[in-house]
Amino acid sequence: MTAVGTVRRRAILGAAVALAAPSTLRTQNYPARPVRVVNAYSAGGTADVVCRVLCAGLSMRMGQTFTVDNRPGAAGTVAAQIGAHAAPDGYTLLYDATGQSVNPSLFGSRLPGGPLGIGPFAGRQAEVFPEWKRQILALAALPNVVVKLGGLTMYVTGFDFHRRPQPPGSAELAEAWRPYIETCIEAFGAARCMFESNFPVDKGMCSYPILWNALKRLAAGAGADEKTALFSGTAMRVYRLTRLPDGLAIDLASR
Repeated sequence: MTAVGTVRRRAILGAAVALAAPSTLRTQNYPARPVRVVNAYSAGGTADVVCRVLCAGLSMRMGQTFTVDNRPGAAGTVAAQIGAHAAPDGYTLLYDATGQSVNPSLFGSRLPGGPLGIGPFAGRQAEVFPEWKRQILALAALPNVVVKLGGLTMYVTGFDFHRRPQPPGSAELAEAWRPYIETCIEAFGAARCMFESNFPVDKGMCSYPILWNALKRLAAGAGADEKTALFSGTAMRVYRLTRLPDGLAIDLASR
């Protein structure tokens, strides 16, 4: 067994395949040709039916064909690899769900994602980190991939804040997370990174305000444009949001 564990979940520094490149989605005539939807599930199952219903609706609404391409196998990894390596032009979408969360137990260190710190990897963060970083750097070379930064207070990461009599403060969390967060930002650039809370899952180790204050501490040395990307800009671009929700004011002051 290797000294590296990885968890491929959206919430744990997972690489989220961008469903389309921002420059493409902003154009007035998108989609100008048929769109391929890579489906991680076998034809005929419930998930496949849902995918086909969604594609039919998109075809009607957007005036172009959204074609389902079933690529099951390896608990979704086959489809995810196709999506990650596709041209970042918005014409290859990935349809997948929770299967990626079980892949580490099946494929071990061959999959990039978040660091695993439980089971045989408990207490071995110093050994896990170099291999995890190598995989993140390789993943960052794929232009069709953006990354969510969060989920590090989930039990599977190996941090033990939930066992303490008092929860951690934002300064302690920031220092614990710094190697992982900074590695991802350096590899992907702020324009391909977005902070997330992963609440309510993460509330087992810290409070909501403390989590965001920790992220603000980690971004304290970034420039204004980088902070905007990390806290809102990347998410708005990737999810095609035209504005922030009403009443949402971003306070970037560290506490």
